Amino acid sequence: MQKKTLVKLEKRFNRNRADVIEYLIEKTWQELNQKN
Repeated sequence: MQKKTLVKLEKRFNRNRADVIEYLIEKTWQELNQKN
């Protein structure tokens, strides 16, 4: 994951980096679960 993408997400969601990473993990798990 590129730093620029994280910065964009931070500004978009107005959250700190940990919250953004948590969101990305949840989103990734949802996508994986849908495929299975």
